[in-house]
Amino acid sequence: MYDIVMALQWVNDNIESFGGDKKRITLFGESAGSIALSLLCTSPLTKGLFTKAILESGTSIFLKSNWLAANLALSQRLAEAVGCASQVKTIENDPESVVGCLRSKKADDLARVLWSFSPAATSSFFPQYDDDLIPRNFLDEMREGNFHHVPLLIGNVRDEGAFLITTKQPEVFGFFGHKNPNINKTHAEDMIRSIFPISDNSLKSMPSTI
Repeated sequence: MYDIVMALQWVNDNIESFGGDKKRITLFGESAGSIALSLLCTSPLTKGLFTKAILESGTSIFLKSNWLAANLALSQRLAEAVGCASQVKTIENDPESVVGCLRSKKADDLARVLWSFSPAATSSFFPQYDDDLIPRNFLDEMREGNFHHVPLLIGNVRDEGAFLITTKQPEVFGFFGHKNPNINKTHAEDMIRSIFPISDNSLKSMPSTI
């Protein structure tokens, strides 16, 4: 996300050289990009760097502080798998060495190892607050009005989240859905309910064939 901040700073410094207007910069994000953009709407590092925002299918409203433990556990598992950590040298007791080693690895190699854990593993890391970029909990900032007061458009993308149904259930659908299982309506409802907690009434409109 610091890369996005740097890109925004560059755009502000250079947009007028391309005939643009730095007073009319609109940020657009979809899915994970929308989650990141909603966080940037509360970040002190991006204040004044954009004037409008569009969020499609995602906000940071669901992020929780206790996900730090899950982030660290997955990071440790990844670091061990690529030879950057061990049960003795961990990302918590020697973060500089472990993170430095991870940064020396190719992104493709890290992604392949993550995918070997689960097709959805690459979307299992979540932003944490308590640094210069995101100093405080997103919800607290929103409740207290500590966000960039810019025009905001929020919407949904059709079939957003369908990707999660296959990647969260590799034992049923295989790797990225390469299997073609026959599932009944009850099984489909159970899978959707486990991934997207929703009310029972909202499932009544589900078609009988999936």
